[in-house]
Order: sequence, then C-alpha cells, then structure tokens
Amino acid sequence: MIQYANDADAGKPRFDPPLKAYQNTMPHDGKGIARIAFRASEGRLWAYRGKRARVLAMLATNDDGVTQWDCYPWHTRLAASVQVMRDDGIEIETTLEGPYRHARYRLRTPGTLTMQGDEG
Repeated sequence: MIQYANDADAGKPRFDPPLKAYQNTMPHDGKGIARIAFRASEGRLWAYRGKRARVLAMLATNDDGVTQWDCYPWHTRLAASVQVMRDDGIEIETTLEGPYRHARYRLRTPGTLTMQGDEG
C-alpha cells in the first residue's frame, strides 16, 4: 500500500477559502454588526440580524446588485433570504444574466441603511 504525506508534512500551505473570506471583511457586509435596519423613504422600517442583515447591507450599498457569488462562502442560499425580504415587503428586482442564467438581485425600495452595534 502506498502512503502519501499530508499537505502539512510536505510543506504545502493549507488552502482554506472560507477562512480567508472571513478574514477579509468589506465595509458594507455587516460583519460584526449586531443588527441592520433599513428605513424606506415612506417611513416603514425593517430590521434583520445575521445573514439577512449582511445581504440587506450589500443590497443597499451595491448599485450593481448582488449575486450568489458575492455571498459565497458565508451564505449559500441567497434566494431564500431575498424571498423572506420580499415577503416582508421590501421590493427587490431579479434579473437573469449570462449563458447559465444566474440571478442578480437589486434593491428597488428607496431608503436609508442603519447599522447598529451590539448595544443597539
């Protein structure tokens, strides 16, 4: 039987994309924010925590929209979060693009984003 050395014994660096994704935070991704609230221009307020909060922050700050690839690896079911936000009354547009018809989501409800820390 042939024995192979593992990557650490062979001196190869360990490839860990999820770890890298969590080390490189973006200012709009909501990481480290306890709650994100979105107030529509007519006054209605939505507040989310966790993955939905990060998705809402990305939708509110990216004019080009958000795709599943933008949320990988921390969120693998973007369409489910978008559907919950739609059910709550947030207007989100879906466009299909590319030869494989992947979805791009854009926030269509005008308003402002409020990020609140752990105390808020």
